[in-house]
Amino acid sequence: MYSTGDPINTFSNVKILNNTFIDSIGQKMWQTIGFSFRGGTGAGSGNEIRNNLSKGSSSMALSIADGGGSWTASRSNNIWPQSQSLDPTATVGVPSLDANFVPTSSDTLARDRGTTVSYFSNDKLGIARPQDSSWDIGAFEYSSNNSSALMPPSAVRSE
Repeated sequence: MYSTGDPINTFSNVKILNNTFIDSIGQKMWQTIGFSFRGGTGAGSGNEIRNNLSKGSSSMALSIADGGGSWTASRSNNIWPQSQSLDPTATVGVPSLDANFVPTSSDTLARDRGTTVSYFSNDKLGIARPQDSSWDIGAFEYSSNNSSALMPPSAVRSE
């Protein structure tokens, strides 16, 4: 989140929860989650970054640039491919995911390692959370009964 124009003074009550980021790399994708105040004051509270996982080659998972003086975000239960100074409590590693990015039955990083959030109770496929003792980290909850697969995008065109 950034501005190419006026400085941003606050980011408040931003919730980044239970996302799965895959192969976020490239010239404009060097960070998975970024806040840029562009010379603003960098204030804000009520922000949460929880239960996210990144599997791929992002060089920086979390970035706060140009400000951030009194900006805060609660961070917990995130998985990044390498250590991040802005999220020192995160697990560093690569979770075992199936072809649909759901944690496998043998995964030890994402399965049952998330924290409950009150904003929703199902995963991306509509599976109730949790299936076992705790929420899974990422967009998908492992279920031994689940045979659902992600649907490919429709109406995609190439130019």
